[in-house]
Amino acid sequence: MSEQTTPVLIEGHVTVDSMPKEVKFLRTTMRTYTLVPGSQDGPLLIRERSGNIAYTRIIPSLGPSDQAGNDASIAVPNPGTGVNLSFTLPYAAQIVAITGQYQNASVGNEFPNVQIQDAAGNQIAQIPLGQVNAATTIQFYISLGGFAQQGGGTNNPFMPLPNLGVLPAGFKIFMAAIGGTDVISNVRILLSGDTAHGWVAAEKAEALKLTGAYLNNNSGPIESAGNTELWAYADPASQNSLTLTVIIDSETL
Repeated sequence: MSEQTTPVLIEGHVTVDSMPKEVKFLRTTMRTYTLVPGSQDGPLLIRERSGNIAYTRIIPSLGPSDQAGNDASIAVPNPGTGVNLSFTLPYAAQIVAITGQYQNASVGNEFPNVQIQDAAGNQIAQIPLGQVNAATTIQFYISLGGFAQQGGGTNNPFMPLPNLGVLPAGFKIFMAAIGGTDVISNVRILLSGDTAHGWVAAEKAEALKLTGAYLNNNSGPIESAGNTELWAYADPASQNSLTLTVIIDSETL
């Protein structure tokens, strides 16, 4: 974690509760921090130490050695026999490809599909996998450019993954295990647009839970008024470090 400090003293006025207020000094302090995913440092504490009234702005950007647009290949844990598969996007990204196996363990043919859902679980897209014959396993490959299937499937729909662009964090990829003994396994998802991302919360524990205000290198500034503490934490799932420029305006009456 790196830090740079530039204090500036300015005599003049500030606005508090929409009313001009005369102050002796307005002290502007700017610090730059780099949050590294998986760092042992834990969440970063941001606060005005003097106890004066403060206005804080947090401006995120990429770390100096990182680049946006990285692809991430993510292996999804096997959900188990008869259990549906659900994967939640850990950050804003475009779904480029989905591969995996579907085992039809029943005595009849089945017609599984892959769904794209919003954060509330509402279905916004569906990709049929065709007919999966009884007591067989298929290997499916869905991408933005095409669809392929191997194994005991028939009536292959050859439907590619729809180009939905960059989806917000929290959207889901869902597959239902149609039969009670069906198995979905070896699912791997390719995401594009991995950015540096993290969270800002009022409590340290909330930041560690990855809750609060979400931010990435494309986010606008996060602003807070008053003498409050903020905790910033890089999401361990991010592949890039996140640079935060913190500007604190504090008044001395």
